[in-house]
Amino acid sequence: MVRSRRVISGVVLLLLVGSGPLASADGSAAPDAPPASEPISAVEPTPATKRPPAEPPAAEKKQLSPTHPPSVDPTDKTHELIIDLRIELPIVLGAATILGASQFIGNAYGPDTCRWCDTRSSLNGFDAAGMRAFDGADRTKAGLASDLLGYGGMPIITLGLGLAASLDASRGASPKYRARRFGIDVLLMSEAVATTLTVMSFTKFLSARRRPAAIDEPTDGTRVVDQNLSFFSGHTALAFSLATSAGTIATLRRERLAPLVWVIGLAAATATGMTRVAADQHFATDVIVGSVVGAALGAIVPVLHRFKSPVRLGGSASSSAGVLTLSGSM
Repeated sequence: MVRSRRVISGVVLLLLVGSGPLASADGSAAPDAPPASEPISAVEPTPATKRPPAEPPAAEKKQLSPTHPPSVDPTDKTHELIIDLRIELPIVLGAATILGASQFIGNAYGPDTCRWCDTRSSLNGFDAAGMRAFDGADRTKAGLASDLLGYGGMPIITLGLGLAASLDASRGASPKYRARRFGIDVLLMSEAVATTLTVMSFTKFLSARRRPAAIDEPTDGTRVVDQNLSFFSGHTALAFSLATSAGTIATLRRERLAPLVWVIGLAAATATGMTRVAADQHFATDVIVGSVVGAALGAIVPVLHRFKSPVRLGGSASSSAGVLTLSGSM
């Protein structure tokens, strides 16, 4: 009996030993199987925070592309050039009317006697030196050159440079925006010129200074046309108001070609003034004062239309009310 119990105990012990972990081929124990509570997945799930960002729309990608940067943001209202047609147009048209009338009156009914009567003996040294500097010049050719440059070349040069600078700065904007932008530039330049020439016309008649060509009055009673309208030079004032207004507008808009507008415009304006002295139509002081007045008004007019916050000169912002607002690349 006791022996049979020992045999049964040995069999049970062998069964328990055989139910343990199987040995591997190299004699090491096989690894335990993973618990049933931790299933194995073939792909590790990606957390929501690590998902790649969504692709931007095609239009946004084009705008952000470094090869096509937008030069102008029409929605930027930080700086504006603001005009009110109910104010600007009467100024320009009224000044043009005054200018046309003064030119007709000056040529036909200018003052017969001078109030500022220079002679060679009483002429100041600066103006006398200016006359001597162009003693050998052809007065007729110099006069023609001054007319062509002052009344033809300067408008073409400044408007052309202004257009190039505006188009370069507004690359990527709509054609309508670009047209309105340059239209405002032209109107501001016209206002600067009209204001300058109006001041010039009144000054000429009030001063009644004798021109260099008439400094030696003829003895036969003939009269040089508008011989007593020398101060100050209208050609020079026109040229500098165009050059300065175009340069100021380009600078206020922070256009890339602004330095080119300044350099070429001022060089052409200076040449205009020099040809007026060479033509014996103005003294050097007439040209200098004309350049100062033209440059001052050419800068003031655009600056008066630039505000850091939207400020309008009356009326609403609707186009039907005659108000145009335009933000530049500032």
